[in-house]
Amino acid sequence: MGGASSKEEFITSFNKLQKETVPFSSDLWDKILSQPIQDEDNYLENFKKLKNERPENLANFIKKLVNQLVLVKGIQREKNTQGDFQLTLISLSYLSRIIPIIFEGGDDFSDRLFWYNQEIEPLSHPTATISTSPVVTTNIVQDNENQNDPKDSEKKEGEQQPKEEKTEEKKEINEPKKINNNENSEILLDETPLAIKLMDSLLDLLFFPGFTVSESLGLKSPKETSPDSIPPLYSWVAGFGIDNVPTVSNKQMWLNRLSVLQCLISCLSEQLYVPQENVSSFKSKWLDWFTNTQDYYTETLLFSLINTFSTYDPIGWGIPYNHLMYADDHEACSKLSLQILNILLTYDPYTIDDHLLTSNKQTPSSSSKANELPQHECKNRFIIYIKTLKRVRDFKFFFNAFERIMNLPIIASHTKLPNSTKKIELHQDLLITFWRFISHNHDFLKSIVNYETSPEFIVPILQYMDEGRKSQTTHGIVQIGTFILLVLSGERDFSISLNKPFNSKVYIDIVQPQVYSDFVIMVLYRLLVDTPDRLESIYECVLTILTNLSPYMKNLSMVTCVKLMKLFEYLSGPRFLFSNSHNYRYVGFLLESLNNLLQHQYESNTRLIYAILRCQNQFSKLAYLKISPITPVKNFVGGKLDQITQPSPATTAEEAFGKINKLSISEQDHQDELNKNKTHQPPTTEHPPNTINNDEVNDNNKQNEDKNEDKTTTTTTTLDTTDDQSKLKNNSETIQSGSGTPVIKAFSSTTPSESSPNLNSSVDSKQQTPQQIDSLSSSNASTPNKQTIKTPMYSQFLPTDEWLQDIKKQLPLDNILKVITHLSPQIQGLCTGSGSDEQKIMDYLKMSTIVGIFHNPGPIMTRKYHSNTVTKSWFIAYMWCIIYLENRAPPLFLHTDIKLFQVKQ
Repeated sequence: MGGASSKEEFITSFNKLQKETVPFSSDLWDKILSQPIQDEDNYLENFKKLKNERPENLANFIKKLVNQLVLVKGIQREKNTQGDFQLTLISLSYLSRIIPIIFEGGDDFSDRLFWYNQEIEPLSHPTATISTSPVVTTNIVQDNENQNDPKDSEKKEGEQQPKEEKTEEKKEINEPKKINNNENSEILLDETPLAIKLMDSLLDLLFFPGFTVSESLGLKSPKETSPDSIPPLYSWVAGFGIDNVPTVSNKQMWLNRLSVLQCLISCLSEQLYVPQENVSSFKSKWLDWFTNTQDYYTETLLFSLINTFSTYDPIGWGIPYNHLMYADDHEACSKLSLQILNILLTYDPYTIDDHLLTSNKQTPSSSSKANELPQHECKNRFIIYIKTLKRVRDFKFFFNAFERIMNLPIIASHTKLPNSTKKIELHQDLLITFWRFISHNHDFLKSIVNYETSPEFIVPILQYMDEGRKSQTTHGIVQIGTFILLVLSGERDFSISLNKPFNSKVYIDIVQPQVYSDFVIMVLYRLLVDTPDRLESIYECVLTILTNLSPYMKNLSMVTCVKLMKLFEYLSGPRFLFSNSHNYRYVGFLLESLNNLLQHQYESNTRLIYAILRCQNQFSKLAYLKISPITPVKNFVGGKLDQITQPSPATTAEEAFGKINKLSISEQDHQDELNKNKTHQPPTTEHPPNTINNDEVNDNNKQNEDKNEDKTTTTTTTLDTTDDQSKLKNNSETIQSGSGTPVIKAFSSTTPSESSPNLNSSVDSKQQTPQQIDSLSSSNASTPNKQTIKTPMYSQFLPTDEWLQDIKKQLPLDNILKVITHLSPQIQGLCTGSGSDEQKIMDYLKMSTIVGIFHNPGPIMTRKYHSNTVTKSWFIAYMWCIIYLENRAPPLFLHTDIKLFQVKQ
């Protein structure tokens, strides 16, 4: 009876808010705060209605909630009761739901309330809009027992002159003024913006003794004893950055931390309500204060967030079905800690002012390209701290946690006892964190590529990518995995480590690799060829990875070599090559990879030489490929290739290989793969391009382990786009909730810039990058939605023979043809038609050499990733998509007006 009566009284009180203006001093607020949130959907609708019809009541309610947090961590700090903490938890839950509703409007309500301390006026009628005329008042923070008469403040508001109002409205937000915590004072005057008081209270509550950390630290404010920064001893868990902490976490502490983190992520969610084309340069006052202005909590907060998920181990002693025996509150905090850390490490807005400042400092010879994102001074203290990390112990601690967490979903899916291990899916959030670490801290990158277990950590990443290629709903993890591999491939030590014997466990359906290079090539091959829905947005990125790794690859298996030849046959075939004006660039990257293998690793890759000799017909077809001028190419965009001639000249080299082509190397599998490839339509789109600009930079890297003293050149790859192009929706991407996991599918298009015929010199290349997000499904279905919006598969491109002969001059095909011509006579003499021919040829190739064949051996070229506004916007959107879909209980952002991506209800 009592509970039902209280709930009914609560509903009555809440309904009163929608009918009349309720002052800040009313007892009605205490009645509302007496009941926690129960019906999420009903509350969400009521808060939206309250904002539209009674914004003054919503403003007073928010002030009341913030006031509760300020009192608990301020005046009542040393005499809080469990009832005070319970009221604080209820206040946090209300703020977590209300703040996203404030952000979604896109009006000045948020700034007026949270940053300018302006009184929100009542609307003249329910359908009226919120008044934007500023009424400046001094914000009042009150004790619950001492409340001021609102008539006095209203009287003072009327005395303000219009000129003074305008001046106050444009006044910049200053540092918060110190509050005089005198217990005898009835009213505490404070001009600090409400948003700063809210976030400062949240940060204090995250390290509040007796609430989120151990009481042994003392109830007094740490600012009294440590005015510069909060001591690291206040961290929740030991590990990264700190070895020991006095806090022993219990269930209630984890629940309290969870409530504060939920409110904190709502305060930092302003990017969700910004269009994607503007999000990379969007400056949020909330994030600016959190990452730049305040510095008191930065280090300890960073330690706590990292250690929370790094120490999480759901397997523990390995007892089956342990997750059914007890609830694990550490898991929810781990996920939110990861998400908040990603938000903080991602926020680094690029503005026009930064560009002008950088341009003024540059000389004409050193100025960046028009579309390149210039270096600007980072003001984010969290990013700066990550960049300055040097301690190897911290690197090792984080990396070990990364390896363990990445394997959790794979282990849970392949246990002997069904569902005996809970499937904890932190891997998508952790991949974003890992990407930030290797992007911001090169010492960390060096540390992991030289770690004793390297390159085993890429095995789960590649398995997630291989599984992700199978569905449009899981392409997001493919794309972020590709970017991680691109950064790793730029490190020489990582490329060399791939030659280690493969000893990891693989759960995907591939042939057992011999070395890690085999595994990488097999997965990349399937991403390019064996993917139901084309992932053209990563084609060049994948082939760039292969090009970066190829100079160091040794002892490739025969299966891998055949895969490379199949890939060449697919990319160089007329059906794919002529389907778009820039597809020849993919062939160029693959040919560059083959040249690197021949030039730098000839002695250790005789199987590849053998595979190339078997595939000599395809190289000859490409060399002599023509488009007949007699029969013009018509209706080619529909896929008709019969008008395109493919001369196959009868040369001495071709005749010499007549016998060797009869040797068997998985011939049936090869033919099945070719037949399968013929069914794939070449991916093109109708939209304008994005480009990559490559600047050649000399590097003093040593040659591979064969002791060749070749000069090494590094090519810097910059993912770029013009301002006009970035505003276009170049593709269609869908983020859906398949099994509760957010993913992205992408269809994008690029057009190449002109590149030098000699790939050993300065090269211009383009990068296909993920673009705008057009639809998002938040349905909780067990299977992904198959209906997605696709761009047209063909653009109106009609190849000509003049175009073909011009692009063939840019393909590095000569060296491979020289090798084929050089080895042809010797191989012909070894072919007798007996079963021992294959072994004879392999033995001969091991003793052969190509010294003197390559007249102009080129240097090793390494293309490296540089950030730009398009990829930066994509990473922000992808990060928030995961956060949006994973925060459903409670639904922090569900049913709000998201602008960063489209939500399909």
